[in-house]
Amino acid sequence: MNIVYNASAGTGKTYQVTGLYEKLVLEENIDPRKILLMTFTENAAAELRMRVAHRFQKARRTAEQHDDFETAERAITALNHLPSAPIGTIHSFCTKLLREHALDAGLSPAFSVLQGDEHKELLDRICREELLQKLETDPDFRDLCSGMHIIGTGGFGSSITESIPKLFEAADSAGITLDHAVNLLPSPQSLPSLADFSSILERMKELPKLTAKAQPVFQALETLIPTVGSPEELIEKLSALHLGKFGAGKGQKPISDDFFALLENGTNTLGYTQRFPAAKAYAEYAQIVYRKFKQAKHETDAVDFADQLHMAATLLKSGKAKPEFRYVIVDEVQDTSRIQCELIQSLWNEETYLVICGDKKQSIYTWRGPIRR
Repeated sequence: MNIVYNASAGTGKTYQVTGLYEKLVLEENIDPRKILLMTFTENAAAELRMRVAHRFQKARRTAEQHDDFETAERAITALNHLPSAPIGTIHSFCTKLLREHALDAGLSPAFSVLQGDEHKELLDRICREELLQKLETDPDFRDLCSGMHIIGTGGFGSSITESIPKLFEAADSAGITLDHAVNLLPSPQSLPSLADFSSILERMKELPKLTAKAQPVFQALETLIPTVGSPEELIEKLSALHLGKFGAGKGQKPISDDFFALLENGTNTLGYTQRFPAAKAYAEYAQIVYRKFKQAKHETDAVDFADQLHMAATLLKSGKAKPEFRYVIVDEVQDTSRIQCELIQSLWNEETYLVICGDKKQSIYTWRGPIRR
C-alpha cells in the first residue's frame, strides 16, 4: 500500500520507516533487494542501513529465543542480502542505474562522476574564459558588467562568474536545461499606446464631477498627452509624478483602477524592454558556458550529479530501464527537488508501492527549490 508519513521532528518518522522495512521483509517475505530505500545524504543513508541491520539482528535473537526458526531464518537471509540491498541516496541509485544502462543513456560503462573540487574548478575555468571572451565581443554584456563584481569572490554579493553555478543548480533542480537559455527569456511586450491613455482621459471628462484626488491625474493626462512624442515618454513622466488613486467619487473607482493598471503595466513593460539587451547578453553567456561545460564533460566521459538525475529520469520515463521494485521508500522527502520528484514518480507504477516520509518544516534545501506539495 502507498503510505505518507508526515510528522514533525522527533516524532519517530525514521523509526516508522525502518519498522515498515522490517515488516515487509520478515512478515511479508519481500526480498530486501526489491525494496528501494532512499534518502538525501550519505550519513542519513548509512544510518538507515545500520538501523535496518539492528532490527534484523534483534528479530533474529527474539525469534531464536522463542524457537521461531522460520522468522529467524528469514532474518538471517535478510542480513545476508542487506549489503546488496538498494539503501542509499538518490544519487547513488542514479549512478547504479546508469552503470547498468550506460549505453542506453549514451555513456561509456566506465563513466566517471564529476564532483567536489574537480567539478567546481572545471566550471569556474569555463566561466572565466567565456566571460573574458564575451566582454571583448558584446557591448551589451560590457554594459551589464559595468560597475559589478565580475570574477571571483570578495565583493558584496555574488560576482558574475559566481552567479552561473548557482543558476545551473537552480535550473537543474527544476528540471530545466540551459542549452537554449536565450529562448527562455520572454520577448518584450508592446507598450500601452497613447490612445489607451487618451481613453482614460475621455472617461474622466464624462464624469459629472472630479474629486480633489482625481484632479492631479486628469491634469497630468490633459497636459502631457498632447505634448509627448511617444508612450515611453508619457509613462516615464506619469511615473515621476507619483500620482495617487482617486476612487472615492461616484463612478471614479473603475477609471482609477484601469488607469493605474495601465500605468503599472506600462512601467513594468518599459523597464523590462530597457533591461532586455542586458538580460539577453547574460542569458547568452549562461548558454555558452552551459554548452561548453556539457561538452567538456562529454569529452572526459564524465557526468555530474545533475546529469545523473536527468539521465536516470529519462531512462525510466522512456521504459529503457525497468527496475522491478515492490516498494519505493523515500525518507526526508521534504527536500525533494522537481527533477528528483519526477524520478520518484517514474519509479511508482501499478506494481510498485510508494512510501514517503518527511516534514516540510525541516527542509534544509530551500535554496534549491524543493517541491513541498
